[in-house]
Amino acid sequence: MLLFDQALDKTGVTEGVMMALLALQTGLIDLPMPQRMGAMCIILFIIVISLVQSMHEIVEPILLTLSASHSRSILRHIRVIAVCLFLLVSSLYMTFFICHLFDVDLWMLVVITTCILTSVQVCTFNFFLSEFFV
Repeated sequence: MLLFDQALDKTGVTEGVMMALLALQTGLIDLPMPQRMGAMCIILFIIVISLVQSMHEIVEPILLTLSASHSRSILRHIRVIAVCLFLLVSSLYMTFFICHLFDVDLWMLVVITTCILTSVQVCTFNFFLSEFFV
């Protein structure tokens, strides 16, 4: 059962179910077109944040093994570092974009917090990784 849960977690089923539940919760089908586009934008933003968090959960064990390895070759680890930079830049850009697009209230702050948390996690892992290369 544990292997099934781990495999299910990495396939995107969680994001699909989350999209369906958020669409049902907001009544997306019954909304008029301008409101539907705004609600769809927020729902898709939440899904993309969840995907970025899932990407970080996939990269995290690789980062931990890189920091524990005795190899000092940075070229060997360039792909993982590039993915981390992508996660950092994309999560910060999404936070800036959603703050610029919508008014920040309590609910938007809850949504934005996940993005900020991902960028902080990426920064701390990159800091620990850089400690081993110095």
